[in-house]
Amino acid sequence: MGAPGRALEVREVRKRFGAVDVLRGVTLSADPGTFLTLLGPSGCGKTTLLRIVAGLELADSGSVTLGGEDLLAKPAQQRPVNTVFQQYALFPHLTVADNVAFGLRARRIPEADVARKVSEALELLQLGELAVRLPAKLSGGQKQRVALARALVNEPDILLLDEPMSALDAKLRAQVQLELRRLQRRIGRTFVLVTHDQDEALTVSDRILVMREGCIEQAGAPEDVYARPRTRFVAEFLGAANLIEATRDGDACETALGRLEPAEKPGWTRGCLCIRPEKLELSATRPEGANAIEATLEEVVYRGDHVEVFLGVSGLRARAPALNGLARGARVWVRLPAAHLMALEA
Repeated sequence: MGAPGRALEVREVRKRFGAVDVLRGVTLSADPGTFLTLLGPSGCGKTTLLRIVAGLELADSGSVTLGGEDLLAKPAQQRPVNTVFQQYALFPHLTVADNVAFGLRARRIPEADVARKVSEALELLQLGELAVRLPAKLSGGQKQRVALARALVNEPDILLLDEPMSALDAKLRAQVQLELRRLQRRIGRTFVLVTHDQDEALTVSDRILVMREGCIEQAGAPEDVYARPRTRFVAEFLGAANLIEATRDGDACETALGRLEPAEKPGWTRGCLCIRPEKLELSATRPEGANAIEATLEEVVYRGDHVEVFLGVSGLRARAPALNGLARGARVWVRLPAAHLMALEA
């Protein structure tokens, strides 16, 4: 199952349902072997876009190509694409092996080839010992792997994943996310995942596309999108963020916290600064340099491996190691490092 050398290209795809513009000229690309995630809230258009690529929905305009080949001109069953849905859609009366073989038999593949391909897929997903079980006897994680095997056995160029882990409990979901990432790297296929789960997107993706109201708000590697959000929406949707209203004054900004100096000069007169909670530095004494303020600890919430600290200035919150002696009511100094203090575009 080597990586096919064909890139997915979506250009200016639009879709309207009644009076609602669900997709507003979406453009994206995915290189072969990429794990691409469409991340956004319900109603942002991510599932509609996935269904258009799969051939389960028609675009009003735009193009979808794979290695230059027009996918929109092909019916769903002729596209080199397979989809794993949220509910897995396993046939309850068929064994695991027969579920995986279903698509191959529908295409009238010789039975000897079916047996070989199914055996390979079951081994790949570590399902060999479950081959004769019915879906009712499987756990949620096992059902998810059967659905993946059924999709991968057809050797699609692209595997589409429509929130396939949303029905799993938190512990199993975290485990399956890692398994899915390792699987994608091992087989080298292009995966496109739809999710509203920010942790899931950060865990599995090579690239994240944050969607909002039918548009792509920001795209990039997980660490780039998280560390350098361009807009307030991305900053708030992808992790926790301190948002600070500001007025530019030369190279610095006037805020309710006092004068702050971001690393890059804002392009606006009035706008918003952003810094992630874990980037705030707490100390008992005043730190050297700019962007230091004194504050009272209003709340200290234990989170296991860290504490979340709420400060009595403009709703700021920070994260710190759990065993640090911080207590509610204490006075501390807070430094907002310029390198992590970003001016948002909107």
